[in-house]
Amino acid sequence: MLTSCASWKKKSVACAVHSLSGAFLTWVYLSVIFVAIPTSLSLIVVWVGVPMLLGTFALIRSFAGLERRLAVQLFELEIAPPPKVSEMHDSRWRQIRVLLTHGATWRGLGYLAIRWLTGLISFVVTVALGSVSLALLLVPFIDGLMNFNDNWSSSAGWQSWWAVPVGLACFAVMVALLAAIGHLHRFIAPSLLGPSSADEIRVLQGRAAKLDAQTQLARDLHDSVGHTMTSVVVQAGAARRVFDTNPAFAREALQDIEQSARRALDELDYMIGVLRNDRNVATTRSPLPTLLDVDRLVLTSRRNGVNLTHSIVGDVAAVPEVVSREAFRIIQEGLTNLTRHAPQAPGQLVVTIGASQVEIALTNPLTGGGDTTRSSGRGLVGIGERVSALGGVMWSGPIEDVYVLRTVLPFSAAFGGAR
Repeated sequence: MLTSCASWKKKSVACAVHSLSGAFLTWVYLSVIFVAIPTSLSLIVVWVGVPMLLGTFALIRSFAGLERRLAVQLFELEIAPPPKVSEMHDSRWRQIRVLLTHGATWRGLGYLAIRWLTGLISFVVTVALGSVSLALLLVPFIDGLMNFNDNWSSSAGWQSWWAVPVGLACFAVMVALLAAIGHLHRFIAPSLLGPSSADEIRVLQGRAAKLDAQTQLARDLHDSVGHTMTSVVVQAGAARRVFDTNPAFAREALQDIEQSARRALDELDYMIGVLRNDRNVATTRSPLPTLLDVDRLVLTSRRNGVNLTHSIVGDVAAVPEVVSREAFRIIQEGLTNLTRHAPQAPGQLVVTIGASQVEIALTNPLTGGGDTTRSSGRGLVGIGERVSALGGVMWSGPIEDVYVLRTVLPFSAAFGGAR
């Protein structure tokens, strides 16, 4: 109980301090609301009024931000800032429209109007009751006779001891009124100075989209680097073994290593640019591969020693780019696992492109000759995440003596067949 009482006193003192600050700021907001806005509106017919109005609304958002920080510090509230105009649109004209029409601007103006009114009340209360309480508290310390008028007089000094409790009572009433005004602002500040529900939803959607993009890039990085490093390890080992007996093969393997590393570096540079929100990345062609690059991927796997046959049925160009990229990554991860765990087994890759879906089937006989020491388990998890993101289905596991990885990626319902 003592703790709650102390907390209530602390909040009340903070509210009183907030109201005192409003007594000074009320004159600033008076000039903004009743001078700057009417003047700019009256001059709107000439070009001078337009920049004046924009400057006034920008000033309103700045003052609202100042009030939000003050409320956070004094009231110990968690009030998230509303979205900035520059964050909502890149276009200068759209930013101007947002500045004039966005709810945060008008809610801030409403808060400043309430702050002006309550600040004026706080100013009157502080001047009136504050001066009276101060005068009464000083009465016992004044010697001599006080003549209030011709018909009434009072002796000063300690004979007027009653002035002290009356002055303290006036001071207590002043503090109570200021605290009550502050509690009013403590109640309305979060709704008027913070983001609206739509703004919060927009921020959460942006964060979710950013997190999803980062997760997507992490999967791409895992698949790209994993496949490239597996290919480098296999071809470097083969080149080392035949370096003296078959230099032509070793030279070709080193050339493949160089090309694979260059492609991986291009993809890595692109992904890092996206993660850093580099705007130049958006204007450059994405180096991320699609189903059009499957033949190159299969050729690399064969050079890595994988006994693989493949076929693509259907029009690859008809597949939307986002689905085509995901399909390539799924095939890439499947072939990486095949290279690691069953390099000598005859594998078969079949890609079937229909009117509304892409079906990928990768099979190989179960053998125990592969390397299972470098398996992290993230490959199949990443494939599952890609398939789920596109609304598809995935199945992996042994059927009798054959290991099967099968995925179906729809694109008609989710993407409308758009490129």
